[in-house]
Amino acid sequence: MKFMNKLGFTTQEVATGMTMAILITAIAVVTGNSLILDAEEKAHVFNGQAIAKAAGQVINESGAIPEKDSVTTFTLNDLLAANKFSSIDDPSSDSGLDYDGTGTVATVESIGSTVSDPILKVYVKLVGADDFVYVDEVTDNGVDRIEALNLTRDNVSIPARDDSR
Repeated sequence: MKFMNKLGFTTQEVATGMTMAILITAIAVVTGNSLILDAEEKAHVFNGQAIAKAAGQVINESGAIPEKDSVTTFTLNDLLAANKFSSIDDPSSDSGLDYDGTGTVATVESIGSTVSDPILKVYVKLVGADDFVYVDEVTDNGVDRIEALNLTRDNVSIPARDDSR
């Protein structure tokens, strides 16, 4: 076996090393971006569920059981005025703004009601300060609406994820 006194790397070795580094960086960037977008969607789901719970609390505290087949709507401003939140940040906002106070709503629908055991379903609509609609289970009166407490990331539409598809 003959050893040569080599100083440094060949051009081929440098090119191979750079190619591997570029591939690893590209994979890391795509994975990191996906994790950030997943976290944004989870934050929207959590916010929607919190708004729904707050709307249910307002109804329980008022003691006014909605009549069967009635719909009660609470805007985010209503829930803020009832001291259910101090504010709710929009996780997809680049400037740290809150959700739109009048566009973001929770609707409470009474599908059956007795004084002792009301049957209520709560649906939410999350609208950003820039009027982008992240979740809208309120205006879609179809059969496949998702109650707020059953929302998942799949029910959320965010601009960054929509642009990357």
